[in-house]
Amino acid sequence: ELTRLKAYLVYSRQLEEKDADRKAILEKGAQLAEQYVEQRYYFFVMQYEGQLQRVLYAYEQGKHSLAEDHLGILYDIVPPGQAPYPPPVVAAFKNLRMQAVLFGCRAMTASGETQQALTIVERHFLQSDGGPFDLSEAEDDAALRQYAVLLRLEYGVALAAAGRHLEGLEQIQKVILKYSRSGPM
Repeated sequence: ELTRLKAYLVYSRQLEEKDADRKAILEKGAQLAEQYVEQRYYFFVMQYEGQLQRVLYAYEQGKHSLAEDHLGILYDIVPPGQAPYPPPVVAAFKNLRMQAVLFGCRAMTASGETQQALTIVERHFLQSDGGPFDLSEAEDDAALRQYAVLLRLEYGVALAAAGRHLEGLEQIQKVILKYSRSGPM
């Protein structure tokens, strides 16, 4: 079911941005994502994956503020139940949180809300909370590295867009230098 939900997004990206079919496909996908979230409450990881898809559909439709609104619940999600959580559950939730922070930054930068983009990254990625879902060391985790690197780049873009040009460019340059030396992620 999740693959079907993602298929609308994949197919829509093959069409021109102003194509009426693209808009219709994105709307169908957004409606399916909405249903997915509302009806999967007993499979919490799948429900959160559906919530992330809602974000992607809103973003693709140019509804950047709505995309960030959908992300709000994902920044700090934790599994139901008591800690300690099994490692696969921790990994799944860290992955969801990492993507949420990345897309939140991207959505807020695209909508011109650069201070909000910076706040999202600083609060949920750069600051360590020391718990099992801490993302501050995500670049050291092979499963999260690609999102962490993209987030560092997006953070640089947001800094530059917020008028902190030199700081933003330095952030981007650090990422490029670090990963151009180390080879593929």
